Amino acid sequence: GDDMDPPFKSLATDPEFQAQHHVTSVNSINVGRVIAQTVHFFWAYLRVIAATKASVGDEVDFALPCGALGNITAGLIAKRMGLAVGKLIAGTNINDAFHRVVSTGIFER
Repeated sequence: GDDMDPPFKSLATDPEFQAQHHVTSVNSINVGRVIAQTVHFFWAYLRVIAATKASVGDEVDFALPCGALGNITAGLIAKRMGLAVGKLIAGTNINDAFHRVVSTGIFER
């Protein structure tokens, strides 16, 4: 996760705060974020098809920054839903959780 995960998780799990404000989180601790990001892949796919005059069904490759792999997970879900996704290329940004796990074998903040 990133630096904003702990405070948002704290608020999302605080019963008094929840009772008063009725809020939820859509950061990486909530599947709602990944679902919303899945929609972005369909939108981007259609934009690429229109801009390149390609045919619906032609594969489109996506390259995007990833920290804890939420975006790439959304792309994989879109692909499993039938979107013609070719390659999913993940670049590590400052939120390098996945890179650290692969490099060290240890998952920690």
